[in-house]
Amino acid sequence: MKATLFTKSDLLKLGLFPFLVFMINYALMLILPDAGRLYQADIALHILGGIAMAHSANHVLELAKRAKSVTLRSRVLKIFIIVGFVMIAAVLWEFYEFIWDEIFGTLYQPSKSDTMKDLFMGMVGGMFYCLIFIREKTRKQRSR
Repeated sequence: MKATLFTKSDLLKLGLFPFLVFMINYALMLILPDAGRLYQADIALHILGGIAMAHSANHVLELAKRAKSVTLRSRVLKIFIIVGFVMIAAVLWEFYEFIWDEIFGTLYQPSKSDTMKDLFMGMVGGMFYCLIFIREKTRKQRSR
Protein backbone atom coordinates (compact mmCIF):
# COMPACT_ATOMS: atom_id res chain seq x y z
CA MET A 1 0.00 0.00 0.00
CA LYS A 2 1.24 3.49 -0.86
CA ALA A 3 2.09 5.70 2.12
CA THR A 4 0.24 9.00 2.23
CA LEU A 5 1.97 12.26 3.01
CA PHE A 6 -0.93 13.67 5.02
CA THR A 7 -3.09 11.86 7.53
CA LYS A 8 -6.39 13.23 8.78
CA SER A 9 -4.64 14.27 11.97
CA ASP A 10 -2.01 16.14 9.95
CA LEU A 11 -4.65 18.00 7.97
CA LEU A 12 -6.42 18.94 11.21
CA LYS A 13 -3.15 20.27 12.67
CA LEU A 14 -2.49 22.24 9.48
CA GLY A 15 -5.85 23.91 9.17
CA LEU A 16 -7.61 24.08 12.52
CA PHE A 17 -5.83 27.06 14.07
CA PRO A 18 -5.97 29.26 10.92
CA PHE A 19 -9.62 28.26 10.43
CA LEU A 20 -10.50 29.28 13.99
CA VAL A 21 -8.82 32.68 13.57
CA PHE A 22 -10.68 33.15 10.28
CA MET A 23 -14.03 32.24 11.87
CA ILE A 24 -13.48 34.63 14.79
CA ASN A 25 -12.73 37.39 12.29
CA TYR A 26 -15.76 36.47 10.19
CA ALA A 27 -18.03 36.50 13.26
CA LEU A 28 -16.72 39.92 14.26
CA MET A 29 -17.32 41.23 10.74
CA LEU A 30 -20.92 40.06 10.86
CA ILE A 31 -21.72 41.12 14.42
CA LEU A 32 -19.66 44.31 14.70
CA PRO A 33 -18.69 45.63 11.26
CA ASP A 34 -16.54 48.36 12.85
CA ALA A 35 -14.97 46.13 15.52
CA GLY A 36 -11.53 46.41 13.95
CA ARG A 37 -11.51 50.17 14.34
CA LEU A 38 -13.40 50.46 17.63
CA TYR A 39 -11.73 47.79 19.75
CA GLN A 40 -8.44 47.23 17.94
CA ALA A 41 -9.50 43.60 17.55
CA ASP A 42 -7.79 43.51 14.18
CA ILE A 43 -4.37 43.87 15.85
CA ALA A 44 -4.95 40.77 17.96
CA LEU A 45 -6.43 38.87 15.02
CA HIS A 46 -3.50 39.69 12.74
CA ILE A 47 -1.02 38.59 15.41
CA LEU A 48 -3.02 35.41 16.00
CA GLY A 49 -3.23 34.87 12.26
CA GLY A 50 0.56 35.18 12.01
CA ILE A 51 1.02 32.65 14.80
CA ALA A 52 -1.52 30.29 13.22
CA MET A 53 0.09 30.44 9.80
CA ALA A 54 3.58 30.00 11.28
CA HIS A 55 2.35 26.91 13.09
CA SER A 56 0.94 25.53 9.85
CA ALA A 57 4.12 26.32 7.91
CA ASN A 58 6.24 24.66 10.58
CA HIS A 59 4.01 21.59 10.45
CA VAL A 60 4.35 21.42 6.65
CA LEU A 61 8.14 21.52 7.03
CA GLU A 62 7.96 18.76 9.65
CA LEU A 63 5.79 16.65 7.33
CA ALA A 64 8.26 17.18 4.50
CA LYS A 65 11.06 16.11 6.82
CA ARG A 66 9.09 13.02 7.85
CA ALA A 67 8.50 12.15 4.18
CA LYS A 68 12.23 12.65 3.56
CA SER A 69 11.50 15.11 0.77
CA VAL A 70 13.02 18.18 2.44
CA THR A 71 15.39 18.43 5.38
CA LEU A 72 16.45 21.85 6.60
CA ARG A 73 19.51 21.78 8.81
CA SER A 74 19.75 25.54 9.17
CA ARG A 75 17.38 26.94 11.77
CA VAL A 76 17.75 30.41 10.20
CA LEU A 77 16.59 29.08 6.81
CA LYS A 78 13.63 27.36 8.47
CA ILE A 79 12.65 30.62 10.21
CA PHE A 80 13.04 32.52 6.93
CA ILE A 81 10.72 30.05 5.17
CA ILE A 82 8.15 30.14 7.99
CA VAL A 83 8.07 33.96 8.18
CA GLY A 84 7.97 34.14 4.37
CA PHE A 85 4.95 31.84 4.37
CA VAL A 86 3.31 34.02 7.03
CA MET A 87 3.93 37.15 4.96
CA ILE A 88 2.39 35.58 1.85
CA ALA A 89 -0.65 34.64 3.93
CA ALA A 90 -0.79 38.19 5.37
CA VAL A 91 -0.80 39.73 1.89
CA LEU A 92 -3.57 37.35 0.81
CA TRP A 93 -5.48 38.27 3.99
CA GLU A 94 -5.21 41.96 3.11
CA PHE A 95 -6.60 41.20 -0.35
CA TYR A 96 -9.47 39.40 1.40
CA GLU A 97 -10.14 42.45 3.60
CA PHE A 98 -10.03 44.76 0.57
CA ILE A 99 -12.53 42.60 -1.33
CA TRP A 100 -14.77 42.40 1.77
CA ASP A 101 -14.72 46.20 2.04
CA GLU A 102 -15.52 46.64 -1.64
CA ILE A 103 -18.41 44.16 -1.64
CA PHE A 104 -20.00 44.89 1.74
CA GLY A 105 -19.02 48.51 2.32
CA THR A 106 -17.16 47.83 5.57
CA LEU A 107 -14.04 49.71 6.63
CA TYR A 108 -11.48 47.06 7.54
CA GLN A 109 -8.88 48.90 5.49
CA PRO A 110 -9.51 52.56 6.24
CA SER A 111 -6.02 53.62 5.15
CA LYS A 112 -2.69 52.49 3.75
CA SER A 113 -1.16 52.81 7.20
CA ASP A 114 -3.77 50.40 8.58
CA THR A 115 -2.87 47.87 5.89
CA MET A 116 0.83 48.26 6.69
CA LYS A 117 0.10 47.84 10.41
CA ASP A 118 -1.87 44.68 9.68
CA LEU A 119 0.96 43.22 7.59
CA PHE A 120 3.44 44.10 10.33
CA MET A 121 1.27 42.50 13.03
CA GLY A 122 1.04 39.30 11.00
CA MET A 123 4.82 39.28 10.69
CA VAL A 124 5.17 39.91 14.44
CA GLY A 125 2.93 36.90 15.11
CA GLY A 126 5.04 34.72 12.82
CA MET A 127 8.28 35.91 14.39
CA PHE A 128 6.85 35.39 17.89
CA TYR A 129 6.03 31.78 16.96
CA CYS A 130 9.57 31.31 15.64
CA LEU A 131 11.09 32.72 18.84
CA ILE A 132 9.04 30.27 20.91
CA PHE A 133 9.92 27.48 18.47
CA ILE A 134 13.65 28.24 18.72
CA ARG A 135 13.54 28.38 22.52
CA GLU A 136 11.73 25.03 22.77
CA LYS A 137 13.99 23.38 20.19
CA THR A 138 17.12 24.66 21.98
CA ARG A 139 15.75 23.53 25.36
CA LYS A 140 15.06 20.03 24.00
CA GLN A 141 18.55 19.78 22.48
CA ARG A 142 20.21 20.83 25.75
CA SER A 143 18.26 18.26 27.74
CA ARG A 144 19.53 15.37 25.61
